[in-house]
Amino acid sequence: MFFFFRKPTVTVNCFISELHTAAAEYAPVEKASSFIPQWFKDLPSPSDNDILKYGLGIPGTPTEITTIKHCQGLVNAMTAGIIIPMWSELAINWDADKLQFKFADTYSELHTHNNVQAKGFLDDYHILKLVSPWVLGCSEPMKFASFPTTLFSGMNTEYRQLYGILKTVSSKNALSTNQFLLLKKQQSVNTVMINFRTPILHYVPMNNDKKLKVKCIVDTKEHDRLRAIAGVRPFFFRNSLKQLVLDRVKNKCPL
Repeated sequence: MFFFFRKPTVTVNCFISELHTAAAEYAPVEKASSFIPQWFKDLPSPSDNDILKYGLGIPGTPTEITTIKHCQGLVNAMTAGIIIPMWSELAINWDADKLQFKFADTYSELHTHNNVQAKGFLDDYHILKLVSPWVLGCSEPMKFASFPTTLFSGMNTEYRQLYGILKTVSSKNALSTNQFLLLKKQQSVNTVMINFRTPILHYVPMNNDKKLKVKCIVDTKEHDRLRAIAGVRPFFFRNSLKQLVLDRVKNKCPL
């Protein structure tokens, strides 16, 4: 006898203020599977006979090759978690010393960080913090990892992103969704345009035993309340760090 158990569902509540109502309507937070790029969809599936058409064209090599759709790791990465798309078109001009930017909505924010904050690592980059209008909460405690959106936005992006492991998100522990962007300093003036609805944040749950449901909510009061909570830093840092270490030992986490 076989027993099939459905994964329990966790709702990711995504709050945004009325100022960004258009973003909530036309560029909402969605599951990552909603942003799979067209080039990936166009590739033959593992069971597709069209795969016979793909050959390297090099003497002595097989004429039948697979595509990256056979790579389960990439498929999992492109279908796991949620994507926050760009909520406004953003243009950035920069060189080695100066940086200018402009949002289409005229009120979104972008902050710069001093290179001293990552001395010896990001000395040759402009460090930018993209202030996201979204604040997240979960119906049950959930921990996420943040990944670059290269698989969704392409390899030709002029900016770089960093990986991160985020704090546990719950209904009482909100998460602000700001994102770091890194621009290589150049002697000549460079320009990058990040279009509306471009995938800019990819959050993947660190455990795969729950099914995610995404709910976008326009509520200025609740958004502001949660953002204030998300910005609070622990006063007793030593105790927080000690608890973090104990949790990792308990869960046999290698990190």
